[in-house]
Amino acid sequence: MTARRLLLLVTTTIALLVVSVAPASAHATLVRTEPADASVLDEAPTSVELSFNEAVSVESSTVEFIDVEGSSYDAEIVGHGANDSTLVVQLAEVPDGLYSLRWSAFSTSDGHLTRGMLVWGFGDGADLSEASFPTISRPVPPIEVMLRWMLFAGLALVIGGMVVEGLVLRPLRSRFAADSEESWHWTAATRTVFWVRRGARLSMAAGALLIVRQLWVVGSSTDQSIVDLVESSLLSTAWGQWAIIRLAAVVGIAIVVCCGHRVSASGGLIYSLAGIALVAQAAGGHAAGTDDALFSIANDVVHLGASVAWLGAVFVLWRVLSVGGSRRPKHIASEALSAFSPFAMTAVAAAVVTGLLAVGGQVTSIDAFIGSLYGRAFLVKFFAIGVVLLLALSTRRAMSRDVSEQQTGGEAITGVLLLGVVALITASVPANGVTWLPNVKAETQQLAIVQDNIQLGLSVTPNVPGQNLVLVDAATTRRMIQADVDRLLVRITPNDLEVEPSTIEAELTERTGEYQVATTLFAAAGSYEVEIVVRRIGQPDVTTEFMWTVASAPDARGVVVSDGEIEGWTSLVGLLGAALLVGIVIWWGTTARARDRRMRDLESFLVDDSTNRRRVDP
Repeated sequence: MTARRLLLLVTTTIALLVVSVAPASAHATLVRTEPADASVLDEAPTSVELSFNEAVSVESSTVEFIDVEGSSYDAEIVGHGANDSTLVVQLAEVPDGLYSLRWSAFSTSDGHLTRGMLVWGFGDGADLSEASFPTISRPVPPIEVMLRWMLFAGLALVIGGMVVEGLVLRPLRSRFAADSEESWHWTAATRTVFWVRRGARLSMAAGALLIVRQLWVVGSSTDQSIVDLVESSLLSTAWGQWAIIRLAAVVGIAIVVCCGHRVSASGGLIYSLAGIALVAQAAGGHAAGTDDALFSIANDVVHLGASVAWLGAVFVLWRVLSVGGSRRPKHIASEALSAFSPFAMTAVAAAVVTGLLAVGGQVTSIDAFIGSLYGRAFLVKFFAIGVVLLLALSTRRAMSRDVSEQQTGGEAITGVLLLGVVALITASVPANGVTWLPNVKAETQQLAIVQDNIQLGLSVTPNVPGQNLVLVDAATTRRMIQADVDRLLVRITPNDLEVEPSTIEAELTERTGEYQVATTLFAAAGSYEVEIVVRRIGQPDVTTEFMWTVASAPDARGVVVSDGEIEGWTSLVGLLGAALLVGIVIWWGTTARARDRRMRDLESFLVDDSTNRRRVDP
């Protein structure tokens, strides 16, 4: 594949991607519980529900139910709730007091385990201020970061090595074809194949070890046998199936590059297998749990593919340019970098554009960038890209003279560190969970609607996440007296979650004539739909819907710079960058064709002139 065709392929892919923009997410994040966290209930429930932002496994998830003294009580995950992103936990009968439920959820989309803790008080005397439970930390496992770095580095060496062979070394062999230069070309090609084979072995080992490690992590927290563990966590989950496909692809690459005699002749097969590995990595990673998973996976494939191809090619090119010393043809380093630059610029632009399209869904706000490990890693990543670009610009300016391999060494070493940052990001929990949602202010504490001669008034106290008292006043508009009501039902549904509405029958308060419901369904700040169903004696039911906003708790996370969502801005910049990239590549292709045509005309003119001179000379 020529450089121009490869650039056109990358650009066309980006153009197709940016027709729609979707958020990206990762890891199973707890978004709602019933009862809500930090609630005080009259009595202990027999079961609780934990709702996550993506599908979770029943068999590979665990819970532990303890009191404030550390004594354990029976608790078991009995199945899914309304969908496969909700876990139903059966609790044993316990006396009044303070209790904690520690949970560990296994995401079937990306294979990660997330952990957390809920605290409740049961009984009239329960006081949450006396609760003292050990907090649960969620550090990023260094071994997982290392294995992911090995996987990305291996794929980078494979793809980057093939790019250097196809776009750089092969054209140079035709331009520097003197007998004295043949040995350098042979050594450079051998060095390229060496790094491609080393990358294939590295990615194969990392792919296998990532599966083994994840199974070990899940198995150490559950009582499953090895057979059940493989069945429930590997063969029956989307993450496990994609991990097997990824491993098969990198094993295929290793077989081709290590057993074949001519790696360059198998370029199409190697590119295809590497593409399958990248698709499997994206489909079993952060993009799998999104609403528009197809777009997010495609975006991640282009982002990761462009990144590893660019960084791997820089590293291999550095090692190739260190070959030969005095045997290296003069000016070949400058010629090599000149041939590589168009691809490098396109790959960097593709990585930046697709990164911008994804980052808004993974990091909610500027405060999330500053306050989370995931956000700070992203900032380091963009900084490292800037450093590599500055080094590349310095090398570009030096191309008027023969450049040495040290001038690309800085780019290559920074690229190695950049892949480490990418591994850290993919192993971390994105800063887009409930913790990083913008603080919500409720403008009103009471609403009233008149329907079918019934005036319904709604108020919620204290109207913050957790336990609330819902008060409903039902009166006839004709006489403004209490309506003739048989039963009054309240249904509460979060607007931003796909969950089944919870229906509660309100109790009539004789003293005030109001209907009240004590509930923990307002589990998080945000918008809810509250449906009131009035069942009257001898008359049709009256159903009214209220749009209710629950404010953030008074002790909610403070604003450092801004907690406003940035996804719209990052997506806009990404779209503009994609349009600019397409325009630049079209311009480059047009000018390249014009330049080639002028060169052909000049060569034809020189040939004709030389022929005429020979005819004139005696």
